[in-house]
Amino acid sequence: MLNSDEQYIWNPSLSPGGEVRRYPFNTSLLNELKRQHADIWRVTATDIDVVFTPSMMQDGSQLLQHDYVVLPIQLPERVEESQTIPEFDENEEVEFARKHKYFDLKLLSHDFHSQYHSTANITHFMRSLTHTFPNHTSLVHIGHSFLGRKLLGIKVAKKEPVPVGAKPRKAFVIMGAQHAREWIATSTSLYLAHALAVNASAQSSKDAHHSLYNLLDKFEFHIIPLPNPDGYEYTRKHDRLWYKNRQLVSAGRGKACKGMDMNRNWGYEWLPAEETDADPCAHWYPGSRPFEAHEVNALASYLTYRTGGPDAVVGFLDLRSYGQTLSAPFSYSCDIYPRDAEDQIEAGLGCSPGFVESARAPGNIVDWAYAAAGIKYAYANHLRDSGTYGYMLPSDFIRPTGEETAALVRYLATFIAKDPKTM
Repeated sequence: MLNSDEQYIWNPSLSPGGEVRRYPFNTSLLNELKRQHADIWRVTATDIDVVFTPSMMQDGSQLLQHDYVVLPIQLPERVEESQTIPEFDENEEVEFARKHKYFDLKLLSHDFHSQYHSTANITHFMRSLTHTFPNHTSLVHIGHSFLGRKLLGIKVAKKEPVPVGAKPRKAFVIMGAQHAREWIATSTSLYLAHALAVNASAQSSKDAHHSLYNLLDKFEFHIIPLPNPDGYEYTRKHDRLWYKNRQLVSAGRGKACKGMDMNRNWGYEWLPAEETDADPCAHWYPGSRPFEAHEVNALASYLTYRTGGPDAVVGFLDLRSYGQTLSAPFSYSCDIYPRDAEDQIEAGLGCSPGFVESARAPGNIVDWAYAAAGIKYAYANHLRDSGTYGYMLPSDFIRPTGEETAALVRYLATFIAKDPKTM
């Protein structure tokens, strides 16, 4: 049975007031929301989803002059740090491992995928996976977070050499939640690691077709479930909607600020913050320089030097929430397309009916993966849902999201395997 995470579970019945509104897209409205440092959840060509606080409801600005609908999402309560345990106890993982046995993960139907988990339990799952499948899974140490947590990944790869005359195996990288509140991205990356590790022949007929083990004939997979462990754990203990990492960056508005938007801190076409995001306390603060975030620096080093070298990595999937879309480079500009756009779009349209152009986000990981790291098939995959629950996706959706993402990975990897220019 599953280890209990009860001491970490966020109580969805608590609410500080406010609501999530969906407005028809309007440029002036978007700029006004940014000016007010509103928590904008999602922007598409047609809609803007934003948290509307009680203070904003009393504001007589143009925000009140637009039609909107209220999304049926209950907002969680923010717990002040002083009322809870410290952000990071360095003995937490060691103590957790001492008290619990390894999971037996031979079956993909394991109930681990029925709920969200603490960082300690996620690390325990990763160690259990490599314990259960020692012949083709291994734990990799990538670096450390700002607060000193380990950045860990799982490498899933066959140790046997490729058959004589066959091409060398290529690498495929899957990233979990850079943005702390996107829990489903981390849970889905763990499901994918499990699906890659289990052999279909050992599963029930219900789960056999979700196994991705056969992809190991042509690929090795590098899966990084928790690229932002500090921010993720902060969402479990303090603020469920926290977005950034937890790095101390500067002082703003008379108080110390913590955190950078990790997905705007990558070193390809990085831009200094626009006026609306220049406050280090802003949700989308990109840092004062590229690779300033401890986690981004460590991840970039791993992806550059420890995944096989130039041309070894051919697939990259950055898991996100929410929207149920798949997007390819470039995000830093709406007017520039990569030279591989035709192949990227063909693959994207085949594995996701929700293939869209990227929203503008300079300094993001997908652009860096393609243009700097040379990964031809690089995508951001926004998972469930389309706004009914937003970031508060119930745990009942973890397994279905994992299963449909496994189907996407299977299609994409099969497409890449048939590309002679890449393989």
